[in-house]
Formats: sequence, structure tokens, C-alpha cells
Amino acid sequence: MKKKIVILLLSCFVILSLGYSGQKKVRLSNKERNRILKNLEARYKIWWEMIYHISSKEERDVFLKLKNNNERDIFIRTFWQQRDPTPGTEDNEYKKEIEDRFAHVSKYFSRSTSK
Repeated sequence: MKKKIVILLLSCFVILSLGYSGQKKVRLSNKERNRILKNLEARYKIWWEMIYHISSKEERDVFLKLKNNNERDIFIRTFWQQRDPTPGTEDNEYKKEIEDRFAHVSKYFSRSTSK
């Protein structure tokens, strides 16, 4: 029950952060964005790369402003739930499609650092 309340509250925070246009939006500078990205755990860096082109700038800025991994996990869960084409089912086909495409691109088009 407590976990559901936290998810609901964070979801509301994210929605309000993205949708409230009467307030001046504070953008992260490139320097600040790079600093935050550098310090993220590997799993969040991979997620960031995977969703970069399918997310809005506002979503990415909100994600980078989150303070801890619990908030990031809730944000990621909400991110995929908002894009689920069949929310009443167990599977999220959109998420699966993006993960499959990202895996394919990573396998066949990634740059090799070894020579």
C-alpha cells in the first residue's frame, strides 16, 4: 500500500513537472547534464541511451534532476506505463519493441573500442 502511494505521488510530480507551462522551465546546462550522466549507475546510463530519442527533453531533464535510485526506478516504471499500448495486460509491447531495437542496434552498430 505504501509503495503504491509513493508511485502515485511521484507520478503526479512527474506529470505536473512536465505539464505546468505557467512556470518558467529550468533547463539543465550541458555541463550539468554531463556531470549527472557521468555519475549515474550503468543501468541508468543504458536506459538513458535507449530512451533518448523517444523521450521529450522535459522528461530527460526531470529524470536527471531526481535525487536517488528509488525515484529513478519509479520514474522509469511510470515512463513505460505511460507508453503501454495495452495497459490492462501484463506485457508492455512498446517497451519490448524499444528494448529489442536497442539490442539490435547495440549489437550491429556499436563502435568498438578495441583494435
